[in-house]
Amino acid sequence: MSAYNIPMGSVNQKPQTGIQVVRAVDSFLYDDKNQRYLDLCSGLWNNSFGYANELSQQLEADFKQVLQTGVPFLDIHSYGHPLYTAYAEKLLDFCNDGKYDFERVTYTNSGSESTELAVKYVKHLRGNRKLISFATGYHGTFFAGMNVSGLDEIVTEDYHSKATECTFLQVPKSEAEEAAIFEYVRQNHHDIGGFFLEPVIGSGGVYPFSPTFLNTLLELLRKYDIISVFDEVATGFYRTGSRFYYHNLDSNPDLLLLSKAINNGAIPFGAVVMSHKVSRYLQNSDVHVEHFSTQNGNLLGVQSALTTLEYILENEELLQTQVNTIEKTILDLFSDGRTKIHGKGAMYSIEINDLAKVIRIWNELRENGILVYYYSAGQEQSGLTLFPILLTTQRTMEKSMKFIRQKL
Repeated sequence: MSAYNIPMGSVNQKPQTGIQVVRAVDSFLYDDKNQRYLDLCSGLWNNSFGYANELSQQLEADFKQVLQTGVPFLDIHSYGHPLYTAYAEKLLDFCNDGKYDFERVTYTNSGSESTELAVKYVKHLRGNRKLISFATGYHGTFFAGMNVSGLDEIVTEDYHSKATECTFLQVPKSEAEEAAIFEYVRQNHHDIGGFFLEPVIGSGGVYPFSPTFLNTLLELLRKYDIISVFDEVATGFYRTGSRFYYHNLDSNPDLLLLSKAINNGAIPFGAVVMSHKVSRYLQNSDVHVEHFSTQNGNLLGVQSALTTLEYILENEELLQTQVNTIEKTILDLFSDGRTKIHGKGAMYSIEINDLAKVIRIWNELRENGILVYYYSAGQEQSGLTLFPILLTTQRTMEKSMKFIRQKL
């Protein structure tokens, strides 16, 4: 019996892959028998920029500098520190890109905590009005995350997490279905406080919303003063080919949730970025926001995010080229009319809709040194999900995609 529990499931469960990882380099993991595995999960979507590379070396050097000051941890509630301001300002510049209007940053420890805080902000802004999310959306397993995650609505029933009423809408797959969502908002806007969404559905099978749909939705939410919350925990920092998915839009959401690639998964870290409107309302109303963890603003966490952002800024052209190449490789090999794929940039799902077959293929790929993620939104919605590390070489991508195609 193991001395530690694995989160998300039975306390008796074992690691899903059965692999004992001892090291990693670039896009590959190595087990205790020195077997190499291509990581097409990016460490569950955290390690967008790879392992044991230039970024890793810079993180090590910058961590050493912080540790040498003797202050690896600081109570952000009681003290200031230059890192807090330096990273917040750089992140806001990165988010705004001279076009958008984000104004303040709150540090968290994860995407789940970012959702938790965002729900609290929405309740301060709009009271106890109901929330809207999507039926296959996923926003974490803290109580607020369970409240707005349609994908896990049934499995989380035991926790009675619906502190605020939440309506789960079906993901629209046609213009008529998109129009139905707009009409739902028009008819029910008096009762709606916030709209939570992933601009590209992730855990429920990768599905990107069109910029046209999101532009119209944001315009409608602004008209009715409904708080828009974009969960870009999975899509942020070039996963879809741009800094953030909302950079394809005419305007930004009111709240932006970040984590995962924000620091390449180095240590637990996340952020909630708030727009000018939200920031000014909370400042002017001077409300007390009851949310705090002593690890919020952990200096190593902030430093890891700053180091990663500086790396991204130095390599933006390379990252854009890499994501474009990855996307083209996937599309070229699977756009044959026989395989249904959907996604954007370096996040794609292969639709299979036979869970037993999905698990069989997943196992065969693992046995052959290829690690992918699989999704299941019910027996009739299942498939494989590809989240390759953004620096994966074209040759490696082509070879692995051809092998996956053979297994289908």
